[in-house]
Amino acid sequence: MRTYPFAFLLSILLFLAACTGTKKTAVNHDDNQLDFTVLAMNDVYEINALSGGRVGGMARVATIRRQLLRENPNTFTLHAGDCLNPSLLGNLKYEGQKIKGRQMVEVMNQCGIDWMVPGNHEFDLKRNELQARINESNFHWVVANAQENLEDGTKKPFHKDLPQGDKEYFPKYTEWNVTDKDGTVIRVGVVAVTIPFDVKKYATITDPFAAVGKALKEMEDCDVIIGLTHLNWADDVKLANQYPQIDLIIGGHDHYNMLKKTNHANVTKADANARTVYVHRFHLDKKTHQVTIDSKLKDVDTSVEFDPLTQKIVKKWEQIGEQAVAAAGIDPNKVIATLKRPLDGREIAIRDHATGLGQLIAKAMLAASEQGATSAIFNSGSVRLDDYLEGDITGKDLMRVLPYGGPIRDVEMEGSLFKQVLDAGRANRGKGGFLQHANISYNSKEQKWYIAGKPLQENKKYRTVATSYMLQGREGGLEFLNPKNPKLKIFEHDKDSVLEDIRKALAVYLEGMD
Repeated sequence: MRTYPFAFLLSILLFLAACTGTKKTAVNHDDNQLDFTVLAMNDVYEINALSGGRVGGMARVATIRRQLLRENPNTFTLHAGDCLNPSLLGNLKYEGQKIKGRQMVEVMNQCGIDWMVPGNHEFDLKRNELQARINESNFHWVVANAQENLEDGTKKPFHKDLPQGDKEYFPKYTEWNVTDKDGTVIRVGVVAVTIPFDVKKYATITDPFAAVGKALKEMEDCDVIIGLTHLNWADDVKLANQYPQIDLIIGGHDHYNMLKKTNHANVTKADANARTVYVHRFHLDKKTHQVTIDSKLKDVDTSVEFDPLTQKIVKKWEQIGEQAVAAAGIDPNKVIATLKRPLDGREIAIRDHATGLGQLIAKAMLAASEQGATSAIFNSGSVRLDDYLEGDITGKDLMRVLPYGGPIRDVEMEGSLFKQVLDAGRANRGKGGFLQHANISYNSKEQKWYIAGKPLQENKKYRTVATSYMLQGREGGLEFLNPKNPKLKIFEHDKDSVLEDIRKALAVYLEGMD
């Protein structure tokens, strides 16, 4: 019998191991370690890819999820809120009713979302619209600080109507078991909260910190706790510091990616519209029960293929959208103007500083003035494009930029109020209440505002153009700007005026450009 040196046999074994090592399984590399994965996204309003198909797209998210499941069957997909509104598609009509997120729910069902916390924009919908979307969803909803106000004056958790007539009430938290190949079981808990704000009368949103604290008392048997939140960044960090039991916070609402490691947790958010997603790989030591988390931000771009089944649904709704735009009397493909350079409408930009798109819209508002306004202001949250606007601009593009639409108004306000408005807008940097404007500038060295090139005088009256939304006190930090303010005068206009819809004013302005 022929014998071989030990080193030679070892090299053969290593070679065979390398040949089989490319096949991914759910087997842990360390028998003393249990692994599971969480795929997370937030604030997704567009079902299709953006920037000419280069970034985003729920069909790409579906592919990422499928890849993660092959790597580890113990993979869960969570959504940190805001998907049903706003979008161009959501504000169009199909089968006699406004779509209002129907397209998003169908795509999310196919994509494979497991759990979602409602964001503030879910409550933009009327009660019956929201209930219809919940009923259509195959995924589960969870929230600890939101209840439905019933017509008899009582409050109950929101619910899903099940086919057999039962109701599936939204839990305050959810728990599931993760089982390893050797039978080891760990308990994973998810507690969810949404941001308190002025919502529809059918909903009550309570303090998220108190709600989390109460829920955690009932989750003491959990080995891992995840916070699924739709809060602003400061409150996410505060929540992590206040409750060290939480291992990870998957956040939404802020629209751009963030990561902070506290003493006890990773606090994370991905970019809006699925430009990125977060992949959290959990590793739990079976002996010590110590948890480590590897949180990686993943770009959703052309390196990821579209999942064909999800993309088929996306294309269906895109076609429905084009037909609905045309039915509304707008030619979706008619070229209104051709831009000489791209204009930045990304939320990370337009909510932070003056951009080309923001200035274009503000100039169009100013040009529409019927009362001799010398400036214009609007809240950057009105713009929902989250992309660059470039090349040929069509009717469909204008509706994508400003899906809310709505009137703009000539107003007259005292200088002291004008300064208060501009200061509040500046303080809203990073939020939808950050103001874009025309013929207004700020000198940071002097800490002074200039209107039409001259210093703002608090004892002088100014005429400007603003969105009706802002003038109703509905923007965060600008609640004082409302019809009851004695320092504000709002002018009326004819129904056929371009002031009746900001998109109409923008279209007229674009048509007049050279």
